[in-house]
Amino acid sequence: MTTKTKVAPKAQETVASAPEQVKPKTVSKPKRTIKRKEAMLQHAEYEIPKNAGIVYMLPQKGITVYDSEKDTVREMRYCPNEPSIWADEQGDNARKETVAFREGKLFVPREKPNLRLFMDKHPMNMANGGKIFRQVDKKKNAENELAKEFKLNEAISMVRDKDINE
Repeated sequence: MTTKTKVAPKAQETVASAPEQVKPKTVSKPKRTIKRKEAMLQHAEYEIPKNAGIVYMLPQKGITVYDSEKDTVREMRYCPNEPSIWADEQGDNARKETVAFREGKLFVPREKPNLRLFMDKHPMNMANGGKIFRQVDKKKNAENELAKEFKLNEAISMVRDKDINE
């Protein structure tokens, strides 16, 4: 035997006549578009393209380079505690530090602008006509790789489309 309970008619009226709660309308802000910005260069990467071994140290003694700003040939060396790479602008007690490529790579952090300038002006840099190391440009390398892939695909499609006698 089951018993059903009925709701009193007055209770139904109060429930039905209860004012609905109005939710406040929120004004939505327009969506913010995110524009892609090229990240500031965090570090520079240099590499020795040929087999460099475990460690390769750049020579620092007697490196002379033409300085276009002063129109002279000047000696340069890397001293981490000096603001300049030019030996004549460095102090008498400047501490030289070796520049070593580990497994063919050298990462120059943004906090060492004098090391970056030293590497960019070094006569062994391939950009300056040297034959030892070069700066890695991932964007340029990716563009070259993409162009190579497109040429390869064009060649394959030409071979497919041509007659065997051609």
